[in-house]
Amino acid sequence: MSEIFGLSKYGFKAKKLKHIKDELETELRKTVDTNLRFTPDTVAGQITAIVANQIAQVWEMAAGLFASLDANMAHGQALDSLCALTGTYRRRAEHSRVKVLVRLAGGAQLPKDSIAALANDANARFKTVAGIKNDSSKEAVIEAEMLADEVGPIYAKAASKWMQLTPQADWLGITNTTDAILGRLDETDEELRLRRVEELRAVGSATHDAIRVHLKALDGVQAVHIEEGEHSFTAYVMGGDEKEICRALWKHKPLGVSVSGDITHAVLASNGQEYRISFSRPKIIELSLHIKLRVVSALNAEELTALKAKIHQYILNHIKLGDEPYPLRLYPIFLNEPKILDIISIGLQRVGSTESAPTIIKPQELVRFDINQIFIG
Repeated sequence: MSEIFGLSKYGFKAKKLKHIKDELETELRKTVDTNLRFTPDTVAGQITAIVANQIAQVWEMAAGLFASLDANMAHGQALDSLCALTGTYRRRAEHSRVKVLVRLAGGAQLPKDSIAALANDANARFKTVAGIKNDSSKEAVIEAEMLADEVGPIYAKAASKWMQLTPQADWLGITNTTDAILGRLDETDEELRLRRVEELRAVGSATHDAIRVHLKALDGVQAVHIEEGEHSFTAYVMGGDEKEICRALWKHKPLGVSVSGDITHAVLASNGQEYRISFSRPKIIELSLHIKLRVVSALNAEELTALKAKIHQYILNHIKLGDEPYPLRLYPIFLNEPKILDIISIGLQRVGSTESAPTIIKPQELVRFDINQIFIG
């Protein structure tokens, strides 16, 4: 049975370059001259190769067009268009943002885009969203919002130490009382496909899957775990604005079911009454990372700092809510470093303790590594 190319009930099959070239040579021998030679040093061979290559490109384009109609195979703009048909849109890159307390001298002003960076990571730079002014004659602490200089999950832990990079004498200090709300990179094709499937499965508004999807759709929300009880549930939400999370829970929770948690905000219902809605943040498990390497030559201070930053960013991007911190995940980072020959050992410990890392991470727990808790020897 001969091969079927093009569209059929089995899908689409494109002709390969060799098959096209063989067909052209067969037809030319049949219609022009049975003794035609098609070796690379002949005119017939060169013309046939050029034409076959052009035809192969048309077949490849047709295969790409067919694939663009299937969300499991489409890429880029084609995938965006398919997902939009069912109401799923690609999440674009966002900056991390953090609420800070800025200490200013009396009568001082801090202009928009004033920059500060984390003391332990000069690359984690944030700038003020708007200008800040101290209207009093005395020193004052004023709340402000700052955005990360670059898009992506730039992390700033609560009570971090900061460096003020914009030189201004009456800018006396800065601190943050809460963790930064993490930004994100552009959603990849694989992530978009997975989210599309999750949202299509979220039938109705108040099911377990639907509530999780609605919460994950909020700006800044990285992960959600829902723990169900009898006539109640607890939502563990990583990232996102507290009040927006409470409003989403009120809107989508089933009637007669209560929500519990450590964080509570009042939500105004359609009848004008206020109701208290609660949720919880994931439990943070702080770990330290102890790495022993075999190297060609010793890493200098700058190389060590850069390597720690890569490890820290990799952990932020790849270890999610409920994930166990397998050290093997870190191997790709070291294999790309020219000075590193081998990894002798990678150990994990609880911060402030000699205990080893827990072997089981619950769905509402998050493993976190501070960059200052990464030790390389």
